[in-house]
Amino acid sequence: MAGRLPEAREIRSTLGTLLGRDPEVEPLAQAAVEAGDWVGVYRDNGGEVRGLCAFDPEGAVAVAAALSMLPPGAVAEARAAGIEGTLRENLHEVLNVCVVPLSRATGISMRLREMVRGDGLPAEAAAFAAAGRAGGYAFELPVYGAGRMVLVIGV
Repeated sequence: MAGRLPEAREIRSTLGTLLGRDPEVEPLAQAAVEAGDWVGVYRDNGGEVRGLCAFDPEGAVAVAAALSMLPPGAVAEARAAGIEGTLRENLHEVLNVCVVPLSRATGISMRLREMVRGDGLPAEAAAFAAAGRAGGYAFELPVYGAGRMVLVIGV
């Protein structure tokens, strides 16, 4: 079942509600899952890939740090260290909540099943990323930084 990609305001609402911050969100003209991205793979009850949500490395740190409410000085340290430990768990939670705009867009019940790097996507998810419809969003979270988010739904 094809659907429509979420509008920037829907992404702003999802991130803002989860993170307790009012992010700036703008649509991107082009979007694709990239090798260095952190990607959530969403599957239906039958195990079929139904959606993807990706954050670039900077965006992944920004949303994970915002969920932890890290102080500004710790954000720079987190950016240097990358996604590990608590930040990895927080990113997983952010990706878990990102099922909401995906499910609304497609009308399909799905769950976050995997969190991997873009260059480590399972074959079925990589094929879905290549064949699906992608919507990209540039966002900025006050204090925590900016990033890129990509949602992929079926055609």
